[in-house]
Amino acid sequence: VFYLNAFAKLLKRDNLNFIFGGGSGNMGNIGSILSGWGCNVIYIFDKDQGKKDGEKNLTKTWLVKKELILTIIDSNGTIADLFSKEDFRKFILDEDNSSISESNSEYLKNQKLDKVLLAKNFLSKCESDKLKLSEGSMSNIKTLFNTIGETFKIFDK
Repeated sequence: VFYLNAFAKLLKRDNLNFIFGGGSGNMGNIGSILSGWGCNVIYIFDKDQGKKDGEKNLTKTWLVKKELILTIIDSNGTIADLFSKEDFRKFILDEDNSSISESNSEYLKNQKLDKVLLAKNFLSKCESDKLKLSEGSMSNIKTLFNTIGETFKIFDK
């Protein structure tokens, strides 16, 4: 959720609100409360086991339409994989010289880094600095937000 809020700031998309769903098993609870308050709700997951479990729970228990369940990226991984390796090192790890051979998400896992703290720090940087991400990172972020925007059109029908 910290990354999504940071991306919204970078794209100047203040018409979206992102709320932490409490993990894949709790997203239905949070979503039903928000729906009850009249909010349009979509569910966004990394592409991992949590997404598989969460999607199953949402569709079977909460009767959520599959069209309202999104994946951050097409390949296996997490939201950290939207960043180019250079941007990941510079803006997430605060290191310019580290060498990363695996995906960003695998690096975080293998190094046992605190993903939440890194994401929260990135959001803080977006609030106080004028970050300049690479075209590759920005393209990935824009694609994600375009998908989110297209998904919300379902509510207009």
